[in-house]
Amino acid sequence: GSMPTQLPRTPHNDIQPFQCINLIDGNRETFWSSRGQGQPDVHPEWIRIDLPSEQPVAGIDVWSRTDGQGIPQSITIKVSTDGWHWDAIYESENVALPPSGQPLRIRLERPEQAKQIWIIGNNLPTALPTEYLMREHAFSAAEIEIQNERGRNVALLSKGASVTVSSTFYGDGGQGQVYDDLWPIHYDLGVKWMRISGWGGTLMWDFIEREKGQYLIDPKSEQAIIEASRHGIKILLILGYGNWNYVPGAQRPPFPFPMSRVPPFDYSAEQVEAYRNFCRFMARRFKGHIHGYEIWNEDFGQPKFEIDEYFKIYSEFLKDIAAAIREEDPDAKICFAGLKGRFMVGQEIRDTPGSPDDFLEALRGTDVARHLDMIGWHTQGHMWYPGSTKYSRYPDKVRALKRVAEENGFRGTYIAQENWWGAPYPPNGPASRKKEADRAIEGLTEVRKAKDMARLFVMNLGLDVIPLWCNTWMDQIQNDGGLLRNTFPADPVSPQQPQAAYYVLRTLCTVMDQARPNEKTRVQFSNDHQIFLNYNFDLPDGVFYASMWLPGDSVDVHPGVMTDVYIREIAARDVFGIDSLNGFEQKLSFDVNRHGTVVKDVLIRDYPLFLKITR
Repeated sequence: GSMPTQLPRTPHNDIQPFQCINLIDGNRETFWSSRGQGQPDVHPEWIRIDLPSEQPVAGIDVWSRTDGQGIPQSITIKVSTDGWHWDAIYESENVALPPSGQPLRIRLERPEQAKQIWIIGNNLPTALPTEYLMREHAFSAAEIEIQNERGRNVALLSKGASVTVSSTFYGDGGQGQVYDDLWPIHYDLGVKWMRISGWGGTLMWDFIEREKGQYLIDPKSEQAIIEASRHGIKILLILGYGNWNYVPGAQRPPFPFPMSRVPPFDYSAEQVEAYRNFCRFMARRFKGHIHGYEIWNEDFGQPKFEIDEYFKIYSEFLKDIAAAIREEDPDAKICFAGLKGRFMVGQEIRDTPGSPDDFLEALRGTDVARHLDMIGWHTQGHMWYPGSTKYSRYPDKVRALKRVAEENGFRGTYIAQENWWGAPYPPNGPASRKKEADRAIEGLTEVRKAKDMARLFVMNLGLDVIPLWCNTWMDQIQNDGGLLRNTFPADPVSPQQPQAAYYVLRTLCTVMDQARPNEKTRVQFSNDHQIFLNYNFDLPDGVFYASMWLPGDSVDVHPGVMTDVYIREIAARDVFGIDSLNGFEQKLSFDVNRHGTVVKDVLIRDYPLFLKITR
C-alpha cells in the first residue's frame, strides 16, 4: 500500500497560507515562503514586483516574518523599465539582518526609473514555516515595500501592483491541483491499501468540525475516497489530531498551519465526548468505504500526563471509541495508534510513549488487544538502515510483538504503516536533518532507495505484515520522501517524475497479489560462505514463491553471489525468475529429484529475487 497523507479537495478548502500575494497585501502579519531546499545554495529563489506604471524608485524595504526568519544571506536587486533589460542596483553576499521589528532597508543614492523590481536571494536560511517537516532552506518574507520619491509604498495590490515568485511552499497539506493530477497513479501502482488523513488533510477533526457540532466534509475528498474504495483499495483513515473548539480559553489560529499548532488532547470529559461524536459521524458517513479507523497517530493527541499513564488511559479510551464506531458501522476495523518506528526497532529511549516495552505492557495489562482489528507501527528509513543491528533484529521484534498480542486475544492484521527512505539531490545539509542520525539518507541514491524499499516490503510480507509507503509523493520539500522525483521547484506546480522506487513498488503490487507467507517449506543454498535472507510465499493454484537477497547495506551496482537453490519437498513443473528491481520475468532451467527442486547457478544480489514455481 501507500500513504498519500492528504486528499484531493475543492478550491474552497485548498488552503494556501504562504502565497506570494502576501508580499504586497499591506499586512506584515502574513508572509510568503519558497519551497524548501536541502542546502542553502541549491539555486536562487526570487521575487519580482511589477508596478502598474513606470516611476522613480528611491528605496526598497524587505520585511521579515514576525519570527525574524527567511531573509537570505545573499541578495541581488535589479530593476527594469521593459522587463527585458535589467540593471543591478544592489548586491550583497553578506546581508546584515535588521533588528527585530525592522525591515532590510535599501536606499538608493538617486532614484531609478523602474516598472519591474527583481529581488534574487541565495544562501538561504532554514525558514520553512513548519516543525512537522524537516527544516529546510527557503526564502521567506512578510512584505516588499517599494518607496517612491515621496517615501510612499507603491508596491501594493490595492495600487495595481503584482508579484511573481520562483516557487511557493503550499503548507503541510500541499496543493490541491497536485492531488487532483496525481491521485490516479495509485491505480497505476496497483496498491491494495491506502492510509490517509495525515497532517494538513481535509479529514482532520479540527478541519471538519470548525464549529461545535457542525461537520463539513469536502465533497472532492469524499469522492476520492469512494473512488478508491470502488477500485478495491482498503482505506485506513486516521482520526485526529485535536480540535480548537474544545480547548478552554484557546483561540483558533487563522489557518491550520503550521500543524505543530494543533491543540493537545487532554482526555477531558468534554474532549472525549466531542471526539466520540466526531468518530460516530465519520463512521456513519463513510460506511462501506472506509475499511478501518486508526485512533490517533503516534503520540495519542499529545496529552500532558506521565509516560507510564499513557497506555492505560489510551487503551480505555480506545475501547470506548471502538464501540461507538462499531455501533455506526459493525464492519469497521479499529487500529491502535501507529507506533513510531524508532521505538519499534528497540532503541532504549522513552522520551515519548511508543516503545515496544510500553506497548507490550499495555497489551498485558489491559484487555485492549481483544478490541483491536489492526496494530500498526512505523519503520521510517531515515532512522535506521539495512546494515544496522536494529534492522537485523526487526523480524524477531515483530514476532515477539505478535506473540504477546495474540496471547492477549488479538486476532487481526499487522501493518507497517510508514516506510520510507529518501535519496535527496543534493543531500540534506546538517541544518535540514532531524536530531536522529540520518545515515539512511546520507549518500543514498535512487537505486539504493528502490532496493531498500523492496527488501523491507518483502520482509514485512514474509512476516505477514502489510507494508505501506509514506508518502506517495512529497513535492513541498527536497528531502525526497515520496516515490516521485523532485527537481528544481517551480510555480504553481513543481514537476515530478517517477523514480525507480515507483516502478519497484508497482512490480511488487503485481507480483505479490494474493501471496501469503509460507514458513513451512524449506529453501537451502549451496554457498555455505554467504548469508542469504529468504522469505517464502504461497499463491493460488499451487504456485510457490521463494524470495531471496543479500543482507547489509545496498550499493548501486552489485556483482551478485552465485549459488544453487534447493526447494525441499516441491516438485516443480516450471520455474521462473522474477527480478524485482528491473521488473522482468525469465524462465529458468531446473532439476527435480527425490528431495525436491534444484535451480543451479542462481545470481543473487542486494534486492529481492523471486523464484516462482508452478507444480
